[in-house]
Amino acid sequence: SPISKLPPELLTVVFLYATSDGEGNADIITISLVCRHWRDSSLQTPALWTRILLDHPAGIEAFLERSRPLPAYIAFKTSYEPATATLRLIGTEAHRLRSLKIKILPMLGTRVKNIMNRVKFAAPMLEELVVENESALRRPNRDLETLPGPDEFSGVPSLRTLTLISAPLTYVPAGTNLLVNLKLHYTIPHPIV
Repeated sequence: SPISKLPPELLTVVFLYATSDGEGNADIITISLVCRHWRDSSLQTPALWTRILLDHPAGIEAFLERSRPLPAYIAFKTSYEPATATLRLIGTEAHRLRSLKIKILPMLGTRVKNIMNRVKFAAPMLEELVVENESALRRPNRDLETLPGPDEFSGVPSLRTLTLISAPLTYVPAGTNLLVNLKLHYTIPHPIV
């Protein structure tokens, strides 16, 4: 077909345009499955794989590998076991994260404090951090009871947006920083009867 005769550079521009809405990863996955020519062109273009809106650890790992060495934008829910392994995987690539959005589901009970501590030390380019802790909405959050006041910290100098929904503020960016949006929302959980 005529489209198969397009050079990979032009095909890549079409793919970038087709996947620019940022609504999910279905478009790039579908594109990469059309034919061998399209798959080869898409796999050789790291920019197509930088927006990672997946929940499954294997998918996140594949996207991180394909997007190297470019900055990554990740949004995921801790809905698959082992969530700790997924967080560890993301932690190994934290040096190139620009945006990280995590929704913690109640069934896994991942500790918010641990996530925040990992991110603050390993993500110097991070511009946006969103943590939504759904488990705190369903049961009292023991993390909050033992957590000391927020520490001052200057390890995330590029952070512009920090959004915490039912998650504790574990540190306050100190020194020179770019923080312009701070959204804190904590709902007091109802006791389970």
